[in-house]
Amino acid sequence: MAVTLRDDPGDDPGLAAWTDQMRAAGLATEVPLGPFETSDTARLATAISGRDVSAPDARLLQATTGGFPLYIIEAVRGTAEPGPGAPAGASTPVGSSASSASGASIPAGAGIPAGASIPAGAGIPAGAGIPAGAGIPAGASPAPRDLTTVLRRRLDQTSAPAREVAGLAAAVGTNFSLDLLTEASDLDDEVVVGAVDELWRRRIMREFGDGYDFSHDLLREAAYEQVSPPRRWLLHRRIAQGLELLHAGDTDAVAAQLADQYARGGRPGRAVAYYRRAAEIAAGMFAHAEAIRLDHKALSIIASLPDNREKDRQELAVLQAMAAPLNARDGYASPQLRDVLERSITLAQSLGHRDWLVTGMVELWTSLFVRGRTAEGYETATHALALVEPGSERASAAHFAVGGSALSLGRPAEALRHLNLAARLAGGAVWLFVGTRPDVHGTAFSAHAHWLLGQDDDARAACRDAIELARAIDHQYSLAVALAYGSTTLQMCGDMAGLRGLVAELRALCDRYGFAYYREWGLILDGWCRGGEAGTDLARRGVGNLRSSGSFARMPYWMSLLADLLARGGQPDAARATLDAALAAAQAYDDRWWLPEVMRMRSVYDEPGAAAARLGSAAQLAADQGSVALVRRIERDLAG
Repeated sequence: MAVTLRDDPGDDPGLAAWTDQMRAAGLATEVPLGPFETSDTARLATAISGRDVSAPDARLLQATTGGFPLYIIEAVRGTAEPGPGAPAGASTPVGSSASSASGASIPAGAGIPAGASIPAGAGIPAGAGIPAGAGIPAGASPAPRDLTTVLRRRLDQTSAPAREVAGLAAAVGTNFSLDLLTEASDLDDEVVVGAVDELWRRRIMREFGDGYDFSHDLLREAAYEQVSPPRRWLLHRRIAQGLELLHAGDTDAVAAQLADQYARGGRPGRAVAYYRRAAEIAAGMFAHAEAIRLDHKALSIIASLPDNREKDRQELAVLQAMAAPLNARDGYASPQLRDVLERSITLAQSLGHRDWLVTGMVELWTSLFVRGRTAEGYETATHALALVEPGSERASAAHFAVGGSALSLGRPAEALRHLNLAARLAGGAVWLFVGTRPDVHGTAFSAHAHWLLGQDDDARAACRDAIELARAIDHQYSLAVALAYGSTTLQMCGDMAGLRGLVAELRALCDRYGFAYYREWGLILDGWCRGGEAGTDLARRGVGNLRSSGSFARMPYWMSLLADLLARGGQPDAARATLDAALAAAQAYDDRWWLPEVMRMRSVYDEPGAAAARLGSAAQLAADQGSVALVRRIERDLAG
């Protein structure tokens, strides 16, 4: 991709994070662009005007525009426009071009693509004062005081129908078609087409996609500003109605556009409905940030509605829809996700809606669980289970939550019972709030319980079943979950060959779709497979990422893998310190399922007597938990 980006990406955290990732991964080649030198300014002015620019005029033009291509193009076009009947390329010699100081060629007459940015902090910002009477190519009138005036004058030079159509097109946004303009306008079709033709000939508009667009965002803004507020209100309604007519029976492709138009046209009910549908479509394509953005738009409209139960019901529905994309993008421990979940519970309680209350409580469980508040999460999950009808589909999610907590608390038999119920009751129709199905997620999770209970074959079978089901339903996030649990199970089974294959697919999937949380699982497990300094660095980065995001679930397990890498790399002191930290984490977060194994690993660094005592305690704990697999490991060490 070739991307233009301001030096300061503003307040968009997603864009800033993406830029940092590209730089850190060495995937970005950055070419800083500065203003043109005087010679390049003269070449661009010549290409636009079709006549040579003298040296004095070039210096004056450089002083006027600061060397910014957009300013140069608008200044020259604004003072040397071809007549309405002139051909589109009349003022631009065919084949001529202007080059920047870095040698990049700008096709003559092409202008700047819509959306291109002027580098922030360099030269003259849009709207800044330009000296009156500063130089323009010979024969041209003096430049206006600022760019806004230049752009407005270009629009003022057009006919009245062209200005009216320009305002309508500006209200549409980008990529507007003649069909939409003629449908939304009260002008005759021939007049609309003639107006677009005039705007195209004057290079105010250009062909774009399957329609047209303004040649620069600032021209669109100038055209929109010339439309009065009441007229804008009417235009947006007409555009929305035109879109619905043109896409009758299939409005999904323009759902977000319809939402924006109805929001600006004073139809909040229709706007919210279309924002929700557009967010649902985006979430289905794993466009997490877009889905969240659209849901926030819906929430902003709902917030302006009168306070009543219907307002609360709409807000609750949007919040519940936001949970899955927020989780996929930011992870279960996301503060924003936690706020959404807590607000959902408050609304469900105020509405007296038991089903929604259960959903909210189970949603909150995910955040509590991943943040390491295991015991509190178990209490929340069991409370939710008590509120639902036993054996119902809605009980599936509550059984999943109870089973997940029970496993971390060191109760694998209890966990397996609830996780199996979660998968069976779902019946292939229930989706979890976190964006997966219980029959996939519950089956994948149950593999850990099977392994702890000494049922290796059942553990492997559960892994295979979850992965195959995720592939069958063609849901990429469910597949990532199944691969993540399958990878950890194969690691515990010691299946290095199988582990490598699953981890490679998991990492590729998370990188492709931007899945948080399970991406870190892939880093740690991949590092454990590789070993050496590179593998240790990967695992350390994965553990650090989980900690920094507040994700402490399974932390003793992850730290034990890092300790194993350190020991294999000849760093016993670091390994011992990491295991001590893992022991502390197990106590702090009630994360007990892996605690006997951490104790076994830590005994290696004890004196013989202390080692035997620690192993004895570990064996007793594992036996109390019913963790047959861990008892076997500890007994082998005791025998040695």
